[in-house]
Amino acid sequence: MKPKPMLCELHDYIEIACMFRYPVLLLLDSDEEIKGIATDTLIKKDKSEYLILTKENSKEKIEVALTKLVKMESLVQNPHFESVCFK
Repeated sequence: MKPKPMLCELHDYIEIACMFRYPVLLLLDSDEEIKGIATDTLIKKDKSEYLILTKENSKEKIEVALTKLVKMESLVQNPHFESVCFK
């Protein structure tokens, strides 16, 4: 069974984080926390969507499946969002 697509309103926050290169803290459904700079999104051949984070102070990139996101917190003050709950 395929996971439901993310609501557009929620996807917009991911796009905003990437557009402004916000450092974010992600909470995943596995209770794992990942910090990094939101840089891009990716859609793979199987139509699965990912948020691309760049680790601060390195060029290491991390692909995080959007279906795994529970919460995204901005680590900098901004006019768009403080935190977003996905589940």
